[in-house]
Amino acid sequence: GGKRMKKNTKMYTTAIATALAASAIVTVVPTQAETVKFKDVDSSNQFYDYITNLANRGIVEGYNGAFNPKQEVRRDHAAKIIAGILELNTKDVANPQFKDVPANHPQYGAIAAIKEAGIISGDGLGNYLPGKTLTRGEMAKIIANAFDLKVPAGSTAPFTDVKGNMFEQYITALYVNGVTNGVGNNKFDPSG
Repeated sequence: GGKRMKKNTKMYTTAIATALAASAIVTVVPTQAETVKFKDVDSSNQFYDYITNLANRGIVEGYNGAFNPKQEVRRDHAAKIIAGILELNTKDVANPQFKDVPANHPQYGAIAAIKEAGIISGDGLGNYLPGKTLTRGEMAKIIANAFDLKVPAGSTAPFTDVKGNMFEQYITALYVNGVTNGVGNNKFDPSG
């Protein structure tokens, strides 16, 4: 089924936030002793440990030896990463009923698994929009739902650009749980 596995929330939310900052999809799981190295990510990168951890676990993979840390993340990539981190069953899944995700889509199983787990719901028109670039607001919703991050009563985030935004509660959940500090100047940039 699509049961979510409880993990160390802070570690995994930080890891997924890092992973979602750059898209990389897994196709090969490295051996236990192997450490994945990317020609464009070295130990001076602030996210090196997180990227390496996810790569060593087979959750992310680069392209031609590079990780491409500044590449935008698509919604289907996010599904693959989240399903991998949560160790969701991506084989025995119910049809997610998205018009734009046929059974032969490379990330069909991951998209179906995260829908089944209640992490995503699509665009309300029957689509998942798998090739669309993930916005920071959508990322906040996926991470908050994936790890059951809540906003304690009376808690707020200092971001001046999220008030009334459809993702405000998720962005606030990420902030109060120590997953994000925003982009600076009291901004989160939910549409970025």
